[in-house]
Amino acid sequence: IGIYPSKSHAIENYIPKENASIIIIESVEKPGNLGAILRSCEAFGIDALIVTDPKVDFYNPNVLRSSVGCFFGMQVFSSSNEEVFRFLEHHQVQICTTMMSSSAVDVSDIDFTKKSALVFGTESTGLSDAWKNVGRNCLIPMSGTIDSLNLSNAVAISCYEMQQQKKK
Repeated sequence: IGIYPSKSHAIENYIPKENASIIIIESVEKPGNLGAILRSCEAFGIDALIVTDPKVDFYNPNVLRSSVGCFFGMQVFSSSNEEVFRFLEHHQVQICTTMMSSSAVDVSDIDFTKKSALVFGTESTGLSDAWKNVGRNCLIPMSGTIDSLNLSNAVAISCYEMQQQKKK
């Protein structure tokens, strides 16, 4: 048994690189989803995961187990929506939200080769009104009758798209 200080997750400790890929999750509620999101972010080369207004303890055993250890190698930050807005503006990060809307564009139509943040909402209600009219809105195109995916699946698909654009 050991006792160690917790790693700081303050957003002011992060300086995004010029073509950074950032995933932002607002108020994630389920530890297993957060762990799975961390796993996808690490697998697809995402530079940082920012959780706004978190509802889950980052060190919850289900987060750590679902992330299969990726939590310890990822840059993970926590902040309020307001602080994240200021952070993204200060670092000139392109913001892309994921809200159900007729004006949303296909996620593959967004240029993720430049410094970008893709923002996802809660599992139950999606993004809050704080993110309305912020940046560009995009969706994952779907052919079936369902209109949404599990949060961790949507993040994984989007992370893959971000990675593929950077590989070209």
